[in-house]
Amino acid sequence: MKELMTKWKQLVQTMIVSVSFKLTLFVLVTIMMFIIGVMVGFIINHDNVLNAFSFKFWHRIIETIGGNN
Repeated sequence: MKELMTKWKQLVQTMIVSVSFKLTLFVLVTIMMFIIGVMVGFIINHDNVLNAFSFKFWHRIIETIGGNN
């Protein structure tokens, strides 16, 4: 049991130090926060949250920030 705990601690320490783990965690948290922000925005606007998944909504956002016409 002690050997298993030692291996587990080494694995956790390696993951915490690993740059790729930190980068992956950062990207996942960023995507999650973006989705939560969009959902909260729709709720505050009293709009249907599922509209965030429509192409029309994202096309309008891209046009607003100066994307393709």
